[in-house]
Amino acid sequence: LQSTYSEDSFEHARLVRHQQLEQLVDFLREATDDTSGGASGPQRFWPLVLCGTLNFNGRKGPMEGTHSAEYCVVTDLLRDRLGEVRDLLYDVVGSHPVTYADTRLAASGELPVERVLTNSSVYDSPSLKRQCLDYMFFFPQRQDQDGHRAGGSRGSEPEAVVPATCQVERFLVDRTKDVGAPVTQLSDHYGVEATLAVIPVMSSPAGQAQQGSGEEVEETHEQIRGDARPWEGFSAAPMGSIATGLAEEGEEMVPDPSPGDSPQARSPAAGPEEAADREAEAVSEEQASSTGAPE
Repeated sequence: LQSTYSEDSFEHARLVRHQQLEQLVDFLREATDDTSGGASGPQRFWPLVLCGTLNFNGRKGPMEGTHSAEYCVVTDLLRDRLGEVRDLLYDVVGSHPVTYADTRLAASGELPVERVLTNSSVYDSPSLKRQCLDYMFFFPQRQDQDGHRAGGSRGSEPEAVVPATCQVERFLVDRTKDVGAPVTQLSDHYGVEATLAVIPVMSSPAGQAQQGSGEEVEETHEQIRGDARPWEGFSAAPMGSIATGLAEEGEEMVPDPSPGDSPQARSPAAGPEEAADREAEAVSEEQASSTGAPE
């Protein structure tokens, strides 16, 4: 939005910002309409994040981080047109932190933190230095007339997106590593960093089916991973004890012969041809006994 470059242009810049903000809100209402242009006008159900350098000072004064008059006007407009609004940075810090034209106290008095990217004249004006111009506004998901949120969840269930953290990121330049850097920070504004937690909606039948299928897939993956690691579960025991344990479970084991084994102990299992020969010999002996000489 329109920036304020001097104290004399403050009122004009404020009016321009307000007009731009109304245009921005109209665009957001149209772009986030989830009702396909219903008779009641655009309605948003899903969460919305509005962030950036909005150029209105949220601080009441250089050393006072409470709400300014313009901040209250802006948030009232956002709330009336877009629904519940949360200032994530203010909610975490408890005040509006400085994001532009920051200063520090030294023995010689108040000194600018950044001298290259920021116009030096702003430090001479109490209304232009130590401003909060950068924001992270969060608009929670809304309910329809039947009390459902986006995705079919009931209003009593957890929200799909929940803000977790928010803080100022100064993006300072480490001159011990970047020797000769012409700047001390990457921008004349501090950045705003936030973390949002996304919570899957599992209340609807489709969501429950998806959750069930997900559990089945995970169980299958665990089974595959288990089959792919057959060595897991075995202790460092001698091969003889492992062979004995498998034999007790009914599996036939043919251990490698050792020099001390007897021929009977190390006889291999009969192959298909040898088994057929033994069967033929048994049949021949049976026929011979049945056709023996008479007494």
